[in-house]
Amino acid sequence: MIASHNVIALDRVSAEPWKNGGGVTRALAAHDGSPGQWRVSLAEITQDGPYSRFYGVVRHSLIVAGRGIVLRNGSDTVVLAPGVPTQYDGEPEWRASLINGACQALNVMVDRGVWRARVETLAPEIPAEFVPRIGGVLVVFSGDGKCEIRRAGERCVMPPRAFVTLDADASPFACTMTSSALEDAMPCAVVAIAPLV
Repeated sequence: MIASHNVIALDRVSAEPWKNGGGVTRALAAHDGSPGQWRVSLAEITQDGPYSRFYGVVRHSLIVAGRGIVLRNGSDTVVLAPGVPTQYDGEPEWRASLINGACQALNVMVDRGVWRARVETLAPEIPAEFVPRIGGVLVVFSGDGKCEIRRAGERCVMPPRAFVTLDADASPFACTMTSSALEDAMPCAVVAIAPLV
């Protein structure tokens, strides 16, 4: 069911400091039980430094504010560019270098043996349809625009800077984002997490 009371404003979620002091993170949704774990969070990265290692985890990052981050581990490099969902391995000892200042990233981490994740950004005023897999979950992040969700006759309009978590029951749904007048506006994104089997 989609209900407005399930929509949560970002400023209602407490910020937790990173252990290395390089920023803070807000947990939007998580599964900590068996089998496997997954987590969706919004992180603020304020300085260069090491990324935490997560064994057996696939990471996805979407830069929603700022100019981006470069991750390096020896000769391996991952560029996290603004508005571009990027998948990478959570196990290496990545060291992050900010590109022209602080960033915010929508981060997704999943147990590689149990879950798979997909992060998709929405274009303004163009409806995007999703057919979720049973047993999964979807997290819709409105960014700086409003986001309308329609499913099975239900309708919910999310305000800017909010998110909602939807259980995946195989019912198709559509999301439409309204454009924002803000320069460098946060994108609207849908995170789909589904079991591998």
